[in-house]
Amino acid sequence: MVSIRPLARLIENTNGKLTEITIHYTTYDRDDITYNDNNNIIIQNICKKCPILEYLKLPLIARYVLELEKLLINCQYLKGLHIIIMIDDIGNLFKILARSSPNSLFKFKFDLFYQEVEIESLKLFFDNWKGRHPMWLQFKYICMF
Repeated sequence: MVSIRPLARLIENTNGKLTEITIHYTTYDRDDITYNDNNNIIIQNICKKCPILEYLKLPLIARYVLELEKLLINCQYLKGLHIIIMIDDIGNLFKILARSSPNSLFKFKFDLFYQEVEIESLKLFFDNWKGRHPMWLQFKYICMF
């Protein structure tokens, strides 16, 4: 388990050589960084330091969906994206994915915690994906008791 600050430094110090990043979840260090900045710091560092990134798995909260859009624009070699969704409005995420995904991106996996995926949001996502590489799509619903 790695807290945010060391993980951010690790990403910074790779000099753009990372092609895959997998973050299942992050620990929070109350003395170092506020809870709400965790997604932001990681996504910003990936944007700045990982231009050849091909595969990414990360947890995502609603406040940083727009930061994800910047990542999609900056990481033009991205082929696969696995998001652990902690968002109520998944429709907005699909809009951003359709609008800003690089041409290389075609593999999507979403882990959902009690969220519903509205058919209209999926339809809009698929409609906006027309003419691109065929998509590989997987949803995993996670129930916690």
